[in-house]
Amino acid sequence: MSKKKKEEATTGEPKAKKGFESTYQADKLRESIKAGLSARSIMDKLGIKSKQVLKQHLLKIITEDGKFYAVHGLYEKGGTRIRATPKGELKIGPSVLRAQGLTLAAGDEFHLSVADGVILLSKIVQKDATSADTGQESPLVDDPQANNDGDDTLPDGTQE
Repeated sequence: MSKKKKEEATTGEPKAKKGFESTYQADKLRESIKAGLSARSIMDKLGIKSKQVLKQHLLKIITEDGKFYAVHGLYEKGGTRIRATPKGELKIGPSVLRAQGLTLAAGDEFHLSVADGVILLSKIVQKDATSADTGQESPLVDDPQANNDGDDTLPDGTQE
């Protein structure tokens, strides 16, 4: 006898499934679609964890009713949207940057400003290594000697 059947025989109940399985709620789904709710709102209302499950439920209701239903935001590419992580961090992936026509290089810096719920990142444009008007080096140049904060560690990790 298999382990699963032994457990069913001893407890009288089948073993609980692992993971989350949402239930199909046709009436609530129809009501939400007719109200014009977005995919994210419908998922929150029905307790659906992924867009794939919502797509399956939508396909099932389309098949049952014999008519097409459109849900705003269901087929948006998730890679072009920015969400906060559980740690409260915003991560902007390369697909978002490409969609906006922006390319970055390692070490690029930005200025952050927030106003009325709008987050604005402005790329700081660095000038050449020498300033044209003074002939002196720009303070933006990474000079290990100029940034002496009392630590004698060199950039390669060795001591002076």
